[in-house]
Amino acid sequence: RERQRLQRELQSLSQRLQREFVPKPEAQVQLQQLRQSVGLLTDELAVEKEATEKLRKLLAAQSSGLRGLWDCLPPDLVGKRSAQSKAAEPLEELRACITTLVDRHREAQQVLARLQEENR
Repeated sequence: RERQRLQRELQSLSQRLQREFVPKPEAQVQLQQLRQSVGLLTDELAVEKEATEKLRKLLAAQSSGLRGLWDCLPPDLVGKRSAQSKAAEPLEELRACITTLVDRHREAQQVLARLQEENR
């Protein structure tokens, strides 16, 4: 008797569990849509990570090239610019150094032309 009562109670609980805790059809649809959305977002994230890694490598290569160019500049010029603008962007600082180099070159050309004129 006790066994039968326990079996009925177990069956009743099983039916209640299925009835109350099994997702309804509309919830199933939403769950499937969410799974698809998560899958799409995961794919998009993978693409974004790949693009970010490519950009990181490109930036590293450009930084290396910039460092190489920077190292070619005369130390007195680089030191002077760094002291003036410690917070400046490296490209702005490099542009200023190159502008100074161009100005120095023009001045030297003018002095050379004047000296050549004097020697005639």
